[in-house]
Amino acid sequence: MKTFKKSFMLLAVLALSLISCDWDTSPEPDHPTYITYTISAITENFNGPSMLQSDMEKWIKKNTVIYYEKTNTLAGNETDYARNDPEALKKYEAFKSTLSTFLSTGIKAEIDKGTYGVSKDIKAQGTFQVYVDRDGSVLKSEKMEFSYP
Repeated sequence: MKTFKKSFMLLAVLALSLISCDWDTSPEPDHPTYITYTISAITENFNGPSMLQSDMEKWIKKNTVIYYEKTNTLAGNETDYARNDPEALKKYEAFKSTLSTFLSTGIKAEIDKGTYGVSKDIKAQGTFQVYVDRDGSVLKSEKMEFSYP
């Protein structure tokens, strides 16, 4: 009987504490939503040594930019949803420039060193789609070409 009384008292105290809680159900600031931005590239087609393609894709994966921006779209403020797009586009341009430098100088230097075989025998050509994505919607994308020699 004592165990029953203790259990009943515990339940009563728990019920009172839950009833007296002030639940915050607002979307801000305790329950924000986030926009996911992804800046990367994909290989559309590639002709050349598979190890060269693999190294390019590893570089892209390593340098992909993924970040989150806090927003308040649950409150219906769509301007919050788009306000960070200029920042994403700036990061996209920086990624595109870095990828271009990697393809035009970095990877070509590796080919010239003989990393992928005798450089005079290497022929490679590829197309990459560089993009910035916001929650599954592409904001901007461009093709980037690579060729060797």
